[in-house]
Amino acid sequence: VEKQDDAERHRSEPSQHPTFCPHPIDDTEAGKKPSKGHQLKRENDTICCGGLGCSLCRSEQQAERGLDEEAPMSMSCRSREDALKLLKLKAIRLQDLPQDLRSDREIVMEAIRADGLALRYASEDLRNEQAVVLEAVKTNGTALGFAGRWLKNDIEVVLEAVCENPMALEFAGEELCADREVVLAAMQRDSGALQFADPTLREDRELLREAVQAPGELRVLVLEALSQNGSALQDVDEVLRSDRDAVLAAVCSDGLALRFASPELRGDPAVVFEAVKQNGLALGYAAEEVLENRVVGLAALASDGRALQFLSE
Repeated sequence: VEKQDDAERHRSEPSQHPTFCPHPIDDTEAGKKPSKGHQLKRENDTICCGGLGCSLCRSEQQAERGLDEEAPMSMSCRSREDALKLLKLKAIRLQDLPQDLRSDREIVMEAIRADGLALRYASEDLRNEQAVVLEAVKTNGTALGFAGRWLKNDIEVVLEAVCENPMALEFAGEELCADREVVLAAMQRDSGALQFADPTLREDRELLREAVQAPGELRVLVLEALSQNGSALQDVDEVLRSDRDAVLAAVCSDGLALRFASPELRGDPAVVFEAVKQNGLALGYAAEEVLENRVVGLAALASDGRALQFLSE
């Protein structure tokens, strides 16, 4: 009788748990370092860990209250409706839910809208469903790594993934890593994605040319870099040395970079004009036919009188 009275008092009295849970949280799966403690909060007279999943706290609570091991782990897992509400509030993660709820399409969709990488904890059936995976990669392209094998070769899914994160190309199937459209889409956003392309495409100069010439982040970054350091033109491949915009960006920064341009562009009066405006001595790297251009010659002399040595009689 005394023990029953003590149990009743325990239920009615405030919890004696400390303000902070003393147990470390294993958040490594979420990309966080384990913390040494976490603040507790009360939910319907149940001390919970804010959905962070501290199994030690739960087992202690069950031991104190005489709960069976099969009892609900926390308030957050009592029903499907509760799970949906907490997911919308971002108060719980998909991995904190029991397996049967991870097979629930609506619950999984709610979770991956907040964090595409939650796809990892979805049931196998849902990881093989195109609509679910598409939603996940829209949020985080690298969620492609948790998709079913056949979806890693689905061009619609993979294109969506690399557009969100070009490095998601790493998780694409072999067939799509050799697909020009997919690789080009990734490279236009981040040239580093080339490392995940099929070896045959890494040597494809036409693909490199398209990646640079098409509007996109890669082209913007290249032009910006050359406009700040024209001499960097010597470190790029022939594709860029033949790109008119790239060479113009370089010679406007350093006229002498003209010597690294392709023969065709060294014979382009407009390109040479911009180069000699910046440095008259760049005239020495112009094609012979441009030396007879009066406007180019005057611009070179105005910039540096020593350019006279390069002018034809």
